[in-house]
Amino acid sequence: MSICLNMIVKNEVDVIERCLGSVKDHIDYWVIVDTGSTDGTQQKIASFLKDIPGELFERPWINFGQNRTEALQLAQDKGDYLLIIDADEILEFEQGFDWPSLTADAYDIKTRLGNLDYYRTQLVANGLNWYYEGVVHEYITTDQDHTKQKLIGATNKPFRDGARSSDPNKYRKDALLLENALLTDPTNTRNVFYLAQSYRDAAEYPQALKYYEKRIEMGGWEEEVWYSLYQIAVISEMQNEDWSYVLQAYLRAFEYRPKRAEPLYRIVLHYRINRQYVLGNLFATNAVNMPIPDDILFVETSIYRYALLMEYAICSYWVGNHEAAIDANNTILYRRNVPANVVQQVIANRKFSLNRIYHKNEAAIPKKNKIIVFVPFYNPGHFLDNCISSLLAQDYDDFEMIFIDDASTDNSHTKVPVSDSRVTLVRNKERMGGGYNIHTCLSQYCKDDDIYAQVDGDDWLACTDALSHINQQYNQYDCEVLYGQFRFANGEYGWSQPFSGKQAFSKLRSSWVCPAIRTFRAFLYHEISRQDPDYSCMKDKDGNWFKEAMDVALIYPIFELAGFDKVRYNDRVLYVYNNENPINIFRINRSQELTNHQEISKKKKFLQYELL
Repeated sequence: MSICLNMIVKNEVDVIERCLGSVKDHIDYWVIVDTGSTDGTQQKIASFLKDIPGELFERPWINFGQNRTEALQLAQDKGDYLLIIDADEILEFEQGFDWPSLTADAYDIKTRLGNLDYYRTQLVANGLNWYYEGVVHEYITTDQDHTKQKLIGATNKPFRDGARSSDPNKYRKDALLLENALLTDPTNTRNVFYLAQSYRDAAEYPQALKYYEKRIEMGGWEEEVWYSLYQIAVISEMQNEDWSYVLQAYLRAFEYRPKRAEPLYRIVLHYRINRQYVLGNLFATNAVNMPIPDDILFVETSIYRYALLMEYAICSYWVGNHEAAIDANNTILYRRNVPANVVQQVIANRKFSLNRIYHKNEAAIPKKNKIIVFVPFYNPGHFLDNCISSLLAQDYDDFEMIFIDDASTDNSHTKVPVSDSRVTLVRNKERMGGGYNIHTCLSQYCKDDDIYAQVDGDDWLACTDALSHINQQYNQYDCEVLYGQFRFANGEYGWSQPFSGKQAFSKLRSSWVCPAIRTFRAFLYHEISRQDPDYSCMKDKDGNWFKEAMDVALIYPIFELAGFDKVRYNDRVLYVYNNENPINIFRINRSQELTNHQEISKKKKFLQYELL
């Protein structure tokens, strides 16, 4: 299967290499038609693609439809499929992307323009008689029966900085072309829709509203009709129309296509800005769980991924529903690919609600707590250097380090700074596993009032004041457990989350808690023996210490013994979890981790020690 790149260009010397560079490794041939460049675009193309066979044609400009169609015709028999892209765009391929077995006649590729996602046909089988329809906002079609699918693994990204996009009169020129086209064919719904779009983008709103209404009257493709309804509401709000009119316009759009949350989001946003939080919360509650629709036209994906949840969380806070606010913020932070500025804002917003549910516990105890840092390791290699360096760099002085070498074979024990008076090294003669080693540290080296903190040997602390911060948090909140957020070794934000309230806390065994760094007063571990003398909570059904899923085997009883009011969450990243270690236990024995977790979750819950 071969792929032929197919383009038309004009005066794109500043952007063409960026475009070609994004697809160069994924094409076998190229046919590019220049329609009158005077800036050297032709030479740039020939030079950049000199290692790939292809052809550069020069043709006079007529219009988009005719010139693109001619480019398709010139590429006949030059590849099994034609890949079509504009010069001011790039294709972003997922890591490791390779062309799948292509069986459809046409493939739509997702375009991501800011917060908008939409699909456009950019890959077509070369055996059909394709042509472009339209003088502007043209689209590819064929009179032959054909199949179409969405292409997974590639996203089109427009920059809008090419020669045409740089023209300040672009949208007015487009509108004139479309007006003239409608004189010939007044029933063309697509031209009416994009005429409205062009007037909107040219800020000629009365004309835009006129043609959006006309497009609605014409009926047809529901997505265009819905978007016209939606834009009428958006423009009306921009022009400060009476809110009752705007509200009805948004509801009209929502009623027409209830799978689209954008109108509800705009309503919620209005009420939040105007501090009408009860009404904002009412509309947000009905929209917050709506999934991203499978529509292909202008989906504002940011609304579904985080924006609506943010508004819901803010309104929930102001109406006093702090559990809902925390849950919503947790959901955002658990999702990947949320912009960094949004992440920071959500963390700050969540803290307001956390302070409301915990504020009664705050204290100010000027105390320097003894911290016992437990470092278990097995063949950590050079990662242990990072761990040790991060510990020795701490600006807190009242702490000890207990290193337990679980029968490593890489001589990593020689890295442990045993000459440091704060360091104790224990070497197991055989592999004992996580449960046994944790029990050894807590039962033999920790006094009741000590703070236990675990840093695995292939992980490390994220900052030099991590232990100082832990001490400060215990003093400020008079807590007995402190856990918090981490980051992965590649810099990605972690998955640790606070409990939204006592109800969520009571269900902690139904979820995988990811606390890092995990710290607690050592007496809590000693309290386990009062309800479970054999520490069976940390052992499998055969009585052996758990080796996998030890984090939850330890944390579940510790959290339950402390109780919700004595467990605190720390937003600041203090810990780096090294998921890049090739012998990371979750990587090499994930199935056993999950099996153990299921067994641990079913074990008997512990009573809060203060209630005994």
